[in-house]
Amino acid sequence: MSAEAFPQVEKIRLSETGLELPSVNGTYIAVLRNADDFRGSPKQMDEADKTPGGIEIGKLMPSSAEAAREFSEQQLNGILEGLSQEEKEQLDIIIVASNSALGPLAVPDGSIPPPHQRCVETGAVMLEGVEKAMERNGLKPEQLLNREIHVVQPRPIVLRDIEDIKMRPGILEYFDFLKERANELTAQGKKTNMWVLYEEDTYKTERERLGIEGPQDISTRMQKFVERAERLSSLQHKRTPDRRLLVLAVAPRDVVGPWLNIQVSKLSPERHEVPMIENLAGFGITIDSAGKASLKIAGQEHPLSE
Repeated sequence: MSAEAFPQVEKIRLSETGLELPSVNGTYIAVLRNADDFRGSPKQMDEADKTPGGIEIGKLMPSSAEAAREFSEQQLNGILEGLSQEEKEQLDIIIVASNSALGPLAVPDGSIPPPHQRCVETGAVMLEGVEKAMERNGLKPEQLLNREIHVVQPRPIVLRDIEDIKMRPGILEYFDFLKERANELTAQGKKTNMWVLYEEDTYKTERERLGIEGPQDISTRMQKFVERAERLSSLQHKRTPDRRLLVLAVAPRDVVGPWLNIQVSKLSPERHEVPMIENLAGFGITIDSAGKASLKIAGQEHPLSE
């Protein structure tokens, strides 16, 4: 696969992200970045100041949470409205989310981080939107597979496979080091930031000295999720043949970025870039009736399965 054959993936935009109808006996996984959560940045302060009681660190920004709800509702409506009732009843839906939580990078003053999980909370509001679209289009409650586990009040299924960087001793020291190097390089006219240096593993020796996970470690976890999804998709379709499975998988940028970067590099070895991903934006993974997975991004599809 040549570099020219693969689209430029410099930024993945919400406006270019959507849900798709899976094929019969197939699965479509929409891998979506979490909604914006409050970190006290200057651009967030205006909304925080206007919110009664303020916004706790790590909690979803109200406007972004509402955008997540609207996204899932509108996208699912768009899929269902063009189907017959028989076709609608073929579709099963499940929402899964990374268990990523706030760590010391979010509260470097040493205080205990609030117990927010940005991906789980994003998945919860997306689930609300999905339920609205299901009700509007006459789907049965049991078509939301989250109800098989959380019967009374459906919630996202929490996964460890799509967990971001593990918080280990030395993490603050390493990212302070990266921040200093990024500032030095930017001052030299080579604009960058600590996350670019992390994902490119520019200072691998220092990272390994401190025992910090690298981008390959995180990418391996995401790859296990993809492989697990292939297996579960095959099992689900054997259990309930002639149906379609739509998965909304909410993951942090810190997981999706390294994995996507490595997949792009495999397809275009001479290119190595860190894609920007807007909140709620993402890409698709299609799994066909034979259990083969493909990456769908920027309007193009490329095989992931060997």
